Amino acid sequence: MEAEDGLMERKIKVAICGLGFTGKHIARMMLQKDCIECVGAVDKLHGIGRDLGDLLELGKKTGVVVVENSEDVLKNTSPDVWIEATATYIRDIYPRVMNALNHGSNVITLAEEFTDPWLYEPEMADEIDAAAKRNNVTIVGTGFNPGLWMDLWPYFLTGYVSVVKSITIHYMSDLSTYAYSPAVVRNFGVELDPEEFNKKINDGTIKLSIGTRGLANNLANSLGDSIVSIHEGSRPLISKILLDFSPSVIINPGQVYGGSVDVNATTEKGVIINFHKQFCLKPSMEIPDFGDIPKTAAKIEIEGEPNISSTLSIRSPRGFSSTAPRLVNWIPYIVKAKPGLLIDMREFPLIGAIGQ
Repeated sequence: MEAEDGLMERKIKVAICGLGFTGKHIARMMLQKDCIECVGAVDKLHGIGRDLGDLLELGKKTGVVVVENSEDVLKNTSPDVWIEATATYIRDIYPRVMNALNHGSNVITLAEEFTDPWLYEPEMADEIDAAAKRNNVTIVGTGFNPGLWMDLWPYFLTGYVSVVKSITIHYMSDLSTYAYSPAVVRNFGVELDPEEFNKKINDGTIKLSIGTRGLANNLANSLGDSIVSIHEGSRPLISKILLDFSPSVIINPGQVYGGSVDVNATTEKGVIINFHKQFCLKPSMEIPDFGDIPKTAAKIEIEGEPNISSTLSIRSPRGFSSTAPRLVNWIPYIVKAKPGLLIDMREFPLIGAIGQ
């Protein structure tokens, strides 16, 4: 598939499963890349029977019709890469992932539990890894997290430190670009009373911290270390003012407008790893200098020799995140990657934008 000059001698055939908010962004990006041929699109809720170009409102046909059956796409198109842009949990996507691997397709997924599959579903992780190696293909989880903010970027920065004592990540995601999609923001408990929010956290209805334990575990493992103790807690962020995103979301004073997650871990070698994650509809109430322009921002602080502090920020008026670009930019790399379930950041390639 790769020519002697390092360029692809043919387009990489890619199929995508999941055409929700992020999946549509992924599909649009794929269709813009010269090195990629989109050969299939699967979804159970969006656009079944429609041309992908119509669903994405591109103003042109693509020749790819959205179908409900992933097996048909795998059999009829034999994609080099299968993008799984659906669920968060390994258990929910396991059958499709295994089917794609057994058809000889590499897999890229945005499922948060792929921060460290062996932590969440060790038996399934073993089976996924074995299937990938047996079929000489690779599977990786990537996107916002895992993929940059709380794993790859902090790990990269430790490469400039001789001794790491602690790693602290402060993360804030402004949900206001999603405020007119109530199904999205209500996943974070907005509009609830604090008591109801805590009840839903305790019974598992609301899960603010999906994948965070895996991020800490994988970060430690990639540094050649291991977690010996970890504590995780969630709490509501309670609005003091009226937040009116009518007709979809209206948050009254005293109601929840977001959530906060804290994960504190200690490694065998004594390194402290802290995550402070927040998601809300008006971050400037929590961080006065955050501003009112929608963005996602993170600050990474490494205590060691030397100390390092770094900030990252993404702004997009259309609500785009780094998830879609990260998945698409992985495509030419995963077809050349080491076979198996890839989570060790020491083995990740340096990935840049493709097809510019």
